[in-house]
Amino acid sequence: PSAMPTLSPTPLETQRFFTTLDYTHVFYGHMFDISALKDISVTSLEFQTTSTNTETIQVWTKDGTYVGYETNDFVWALIGEIDVVGQGTGQLTALPRDLFGRTGWSVRAGMKRSFFIVARDTIICFQERFVDVNGTKTHLINYGEKVYENEDMEINVGTGVQYGFINNGPPNVFNGVVEYVVRSDEESV
Repeated sequence: PSAMPTLSPTPLETQRFFTTLDYTHVFYGHMFDISALKDISVTSLEFQTTSTNTETIQVWTKDGTYVGYETNDFVWALIGEIDVVGQGTGQLTALPRDLFGRTGWSVRAGMKRSFFIVARDTIICFQERFVDVNGTKTHLINYGEKVYENEDMEINVGTGVQYGFINNGPPNVFNGVVEYVVRSDEESV
């Protein structure tokens, strides 16, 4: 009798969802939601920074929206803290995939997961969208609403937050890339 062949799972194709590099503000950190349209796992993030130095970056996550939890660190899980060399404006600074674990952070279809990328200095770029009428700002976007979408997910309006979960700012748009894989039913957790 011959031995049964061992089947290896087919590696999942990594996808990249780019938002923008058009920034208007720089702050310590940025919180935003991902709304999954399919079962996905977030395997890395890339962001825009003004820095070209080595910077200590923390990445946090939580199930559900960040809205209402901007200053509550007790509901957030630290994915990790790492030193990365900033690539400067107009470029993306990548966080290593191994920071996100072997399978990434799961988001089931129809659910949200929030991410918070933060530094100890004011170096994270994001875009605020508003109209200025006689010195009065009127925002064109609202916290948590969809701002970018592809067939797998939506990236929702976020907010700038200071290191240590202090003082959230106006609604704004994440500058960067969400790297992810689409999970099949058998692979979803």
